[in-house]
Formats: sequence, C-alpha cells, structure tokens
Amino acid sequence: FIQVYQVRELGFTAGVIGLLASVELATNITMQRVYGSVIMPRFGEFRVMRFLRPLTGLVPLAWLFATTPAMGLPIVILAGALWSGHELANFNSLLTVTPEEGRANFIALHMFAVSLCAAVGPALGGALVDGIGFFPLFAVSAALRVASGILLRVLVSKDA
Repeated sequence: FIQVYQVRELGFTAGVIGLLASVELATNITMQRVYGSVIMPRFGEFRVMRFLRPLTGLVPLAWLFATTPAMGLPIVILAGALWSGHELANFNSLLTVTPEEGRANFIALHMFAVSLCAAVGPALGGALVDGIGFFPLFAVSAALRVASGILLRVLVSKDA
C-alpha cells in the first residue's frame, strides 16, 4: 500500500515511484552482498534476522512523515537494507533448520505461506484503508512487524 499512498496522498508520479523502487532494489542487491560476505559470517543468520525484523516496522512509519520524493530516498534505502538482510538470513536459516530429505517440500510450504500472506495482506489492507485511512493502517503494520520481531527474538534462540 505504500505505492498507493504515494499516489493518493503524496501525489507522486509513476516515474518517481519507479525511481524509488529502483533505488530500493539497488540497495537490496548491494546489501545482500554485504550481509552475505561480511555481516552474516560474523554474527550468524539468526542474530541478523532477530536484529533486523523489528526494525522493518520503521518503514511504514517513516512514510507517514515523508512529503516529497527526496524524503522518500532515505526510506527506500532503509527498506532495501533491512529487507535484504532479513530475507537472506531467513532463507539461509531455512536451509539450516530443514532436514536434507524433504527440504524442497519444507521450503515450498514456507513459500506458499509467504505468498498467501502476500495475497491476503493487500486484500485486507484494501478493505481497511478506505474505512480507517492510511495512518492507522501503517501504524498497525509497523506494530505487527515490531511484534513479530519481538516474538522472533524471544522464541528463536539458536545462534548460527
């Protein structure tokens, strides 16, 4: 819903949104290399994931204070840096915790769950945004991201 917010509330053009998406992707690609070669070998996947997950709540909150495309640049850089590390750590962790026999099935089930959430989230958000607005929706998103990060930190204690 961030792109919908950018169009409806901030008046960003398709070109600006495309540029911001490109900067986020470039940050993501660059930071995957940093996480994979420097940070994760030093701290481990589980520590990196537990550290980054609560911080992802900053992204929707930050958009509530942006008013110009220039203010969006540090936000998309932050998003690319946070999500690249989290996603890489998550995938590496899946490889670590799943048994070799049947690993493809476990990862397929994980990807199914992620895809299902990616489909249900926008449908639910679309139903809610017209009724409650962007601010409460982004605040709830941020709170859920932080809560999931806290749960991950508390429930996953393995250091890899």
